[in-house]
Amino acid sequence: MTPPPLFAHQAELFTTTKDFPAWGVFFQTGVGKSAPTIHTAVHLFTTKKIDAVVIVAPSSVHRNWTEVEVPAHCSIPYRVLDWHSSRAKAQDRALAAMCEVDAKLPWFSLTYDALVVPRGRQAVLDFTKGRRFMLVVDEGSRVKTPTALRTKKVAALRQLAAYVRLLNGTPCSDSPLDLYAQMKILDNQFWIKHGLASWTAFQARFAVTKKIPIGGEDDRASRGSPSREPIVPHDVDPTAYEQLDLSEILSTEEKQALPTSGPAVTGAIGRTINVIVGYRDLDQLHSMIQPLSTRLTKEQAGLNLPPKLYQRLVFELAPEQRRVYDQLRREFMIELDNGALLTAPLAMTRILRLQQIASGFVTNPDDPEGSPILIPGDKNPRLGQFLDWTEDIGKAQSIVWCRFTFDVDLICRTLGPPRCVRYDGKVGEKDKALALDLFRSGKRQFCVAKASSLGMGLTLVNSALSFFYTSSFSLLERLQAEDRQHRIGQHNPVTYVDLEADRTVDGKIIRALRDKNEIAAKVNGDEYRSWLEA
Repeated sequence: MTPPPLFAHQAELFTTTKDFPAWGVFFQTGVGKSAPTIHTAVHLFTTKKIDAVVIVAPSSVHRNWTEVEVPAHCSIPYRVLDWHSSRAKAQDRALAAMCEVDAKLPWFSLTYDALVVPRGRQAVLDFTKGRRFMLVVDEGSRVKTPTALRTKKVAALRQLAAYVRLLNGTPCSDSPLDLYAQMKILDNQFWIKHGLASWTAFQARFAVTKKIPIGGEDDRASRGSPSREPIVPHDVDPTAYEQLDLSEILSTEEKQALPTSGPAVTGAIGRTINVIVGYRDLDQLHSMIQPLSTRLTKEQAGLNLPPKLYQRLVFELAPEQRRVYDQLRREFMIELDNGALLTAPLAMTRILRLQQIASGFVTNPDDPEGSPILIPGDKNPRLGQFLDWTEDIGKAQSIVWCRFTFDVDLICRTLGPPRCVRYDGKVGEKDKALALDLFRSGKRQFCVAKASSLGMGLTLVNSALSFFYTSSFSLLERLQAEDRQHRIGQHNPVTYVDLEADRTVDGKIIRALRDKNEIAAKVNGDEYRSWLEA
């Protein structure tokens, strides 16, 4: 099958950068990064500059390369291997075949998670041994944290590669500081060439910090050793508190419990910590990355996609929800009607719990893996508002985005299998593929998903409605979720509906996302447009 021709903006990128050893393809999500990358790999292979390609991508994306993108855009004979740690033994024979040299271009795709386990690292080393290969780092936001294990493993693999392409539609989704590790993947000496010899120097150059009191020596001693207790829950955005008014929402105890390490904090200094409160010289940061990357928005690419439309549905919490919500916010500790004691000793835990309460539940502290505690019982005003909306839209298809597994469970149980499919961590790979087929074919009206599972790499232009039942502070997840539908192939205006409980953290999340998007636009050099305006 002859691959479709590149769009003009894709052809320009390919022609300009096809022989460059490293390049950052920062096309906005939906503009089309995969096709010119595959054309580049074909060019390098046919000119005998590489003899293999390795793709590292999120778990929700890596199969899309081998099953959709490579078959659609690779114009020469090829072989593909989608490597899974869970099927490593069964794949040994396939890996051995891929290691053999022939006239076909071999593509080896694996996830970030597979790369950090010994078996996955050994598989990719066996595949690349004695080969000049091109490394494709897809969704580069996954390697934005300099100290993360996955970042270190990708950086080590990059040092073995002859060519590298880093693809990311949202290169600084949560902070301009996200660019540090990504640009080092492209060129290990990149920041040194700009006079910034370390992460600390880079952060001091572009971040504005403020000292926040954290208490005296007695207070720190009473909290115990920071290394012996978790600072931030694993399922909470560790930068979310940067977007909130600390003086307004944090008690003294919560300020004492703020993280003392990580990308948002430069370190404890006596009775204070330095918290990032802003950024500076973003125009200069934009100028620095331009010689090694290309940024292109949908408008700049001339795609002429239909507009995005935003709507907000605001509802009131039930009386019992409001009582519990306000009491937790005021008193830092509450006792639920069933006697279970819920504590929120950390600022981020409290934000998470407040959002759960606004959604009608809290995780049972005595049984975190068991059934959650429902507030206010069987009557959930958030779910009721959603069901009213489903009646208003008739038979139109929609993606329903949720932050919490509880919400996915509740909506799928309420709508029932004849009306919806599910796409999150509870669904296996085969069932996910079946779910997408049912939704794309119109046999199911709703796809109920978590942005962390469905939000990358997939095209769902059969629908032009998105409903954000609950959201996180992650700008990356939000933008990726929006662009599943707003991309090449969409011919209708796409409507995004945000459900917001009045006078709750829901509104703070929307404001935080707006702030992050405005900062990202400055760094990327994008024309800033109003966003999330209902």
